[in-house]
Amino acid sequence: MIKNLDQIVANARSYLNKGWTYKLGGDSDTKKQIDCSAFIWRVLGEKKYSPELKKWRNTNWLVSDEAQQYFQRIPNPIPGSIAVYGWTTRSDGSKKVGHVAVVVDPSTRTIIDAASSTNGITERNGSFFWNKPNTVWLIPRGASTEASDSTPLLLLVLLIGSLVYINQGKKR
Repeated sequence: MIKNLDQIVANARSYLNKGWTYKLGGDSDTKKQIDCSAFIWRVLGEKKYSPELKKWRNTNWLVSDEAQQYFQRIPNPIPGSIAVYGWTTRSDGSKKVGHVAVVVDPSTRTIIDAASSTNGITERNGSFFWNKPNTVWLIPRGASTEASDSTPLLLLVLLIGSLVYINQGKKR
């Protein structure tokens, strides 16, 4: 499984404008039909069906306890993380299918997903993940959660510099 978050975004982008169409349960190279969870697994370098687990790894599986050996939950989305919410039950008892996407830019809520039968795989605003209370943010186990910009490093350098400055003042 790919664990580099930048590579996850790059892989997701490599599917754009390639003629894929959305089909629930789809995972076909020849028909170029795919659903959201099959798309995610392809982006991660794997297939939706796991012979090892003897399971189809859909959105419900991604939020299951079993998936935690492959993914870790993070409190907030970062570029390259996976946004997912599982199936829910409507008031009439029917099931509403979940959804999953790659987070490209949390500040603009940009995602890449397979969701539309007309547009297939698209990069778009995915505010609905941020508006659903049961959305889970995942990264592959072993992936780095460091921010892609240098802000945390700059803050650390400033803190260390301040401590050095304070200590020098005490020595005088």
